Amino acid sequence: MSLQQWKDRLTWIFRRSKADSELDDEIRTHLAMETSQRMEAGESSELASAAARRDFGNELLVKETTRGVWRWRWLEEFWRDLAYGFRVLRKNLGFATVAILSLALGIGANSAIFSVVYGVLLRPLPYPDASRVAMIFIHFSPQNVDHGTMSIADYLDVKAQSHVLEDPALFSNGMWRFDLTGNGRPQQVRGTVVTSSFFSTLRATPLLGRVLRPGEDSPTSARVAILSESLWRNSFGADPGVLGKIIKLEGREHTIIGVMPDSFRLWPATDLWLNLRVVPPNRRGPYPFVAISRLKPGVTFEQAQADLNTIGAHIEKEHGKTYSGLTFPVLPLRDALVGDVRPALLVIFGAVVLVLLIFFWRRRAGVSAKSQYVGHSAPLEAASSANY
Repeated sequence: MSLQQWKDRLTWIFRRSKADSELDDEIRTHLAMETSQRMEAGESSELASAAARRDFGNELLVKETTRGVWRWRWLEEFWRDLAYGFRVLRKNLGFATVAILSLALGIGANSAIFSVVYGVLLRPLPYPDASRVAMIFIHFSPQNVDHGTMSIADYLDVKAQSHVLEDPALFSNGMWRFDLTGNGRPQQVRGTVVTSSFFSTLRATPLLGRVLRPGEDSPTSARVAILSESLWRNSFGADPGVLGKIIKLEGREHTIIGVMPDSFRLWPATDLWLNLRVVPPNRRGPYPFVAISRLKPGVTFEQAQADLNTIGAHIEKEHGKTYSGLTFPVLPLRDALVGDVRPALLVIFGAVVLVLLIFFWRRRAGVSAKSQYVGHSAPLEAASSANY
């Protein structure tokens, strides 16, 4: 669009009456010149004027076409609709109040729903190649939970026997609370215990320090802690010298080795991560853990599920008194995080989309009706112009 076109359109928006007046003057000048030329050619003034108007065409249509070049039609229609809406609402303040509140609630609800749907279902997970990450649960009778938690013994069997998982990790399910001391005022924090491959499975990069190394989940490894960025800033003053500091959790000393950014989030929410020192158990249970792992290259989730089903059958055969119908459900990371919320969110999202489609359909229908009105009125305008 040229600079002159921008100038013409801005002039139309802010100086419409002057632009219309200048257009009328131009049309009158053109008709006068055409009439004058015909009169010089020997025609009478009446015949010359009628011929000039006939050759010029429908004056109203020419004006409308010219205005269409000058203006942004959608902007003009918007301001016209807005002005009309204010006039209608001003006549009935009660209705106006209800309409404005309904509109505000509708916009707020739609924005909130879109934000939730995007954050839960659409936004990419903050982990590299997250589509290859699986969460592994357990299901058996008499527990009868579709996506139940497993014991350390189950995890060790899966890790030892699986041919499709790269390096399974284990982390505590739910929110574990610890009394934190050794840093001024005592406080209670949320903690998650994890095995050494937890962070490497998610390919997580610390904000400060390091993550767990292989072997730091052995029975004899030192107790270490990795802080969340929020806890580091709120309770440790974002001190970069926090690395190597000793804190006490439930009276046990832990050495801080790193800080994870707030962008690193995995269910459940936590303030810090502690290394799980895995001691081979002599029994099955308790069951407070969930396994997580990357699939080996080329392995599908269906193949991983078949492999885990075979492992479950072997474990059940050896521990028939504990397990019946033992399986290890394998879910993509996003599906595991969303859980049963996905169907409800999709229904709500569909309802919002339907409302928007109805709105745009009604808007389109209104524009179409207006166009038809303009189309039907053009012949009348042309007939009126011919009588001049």
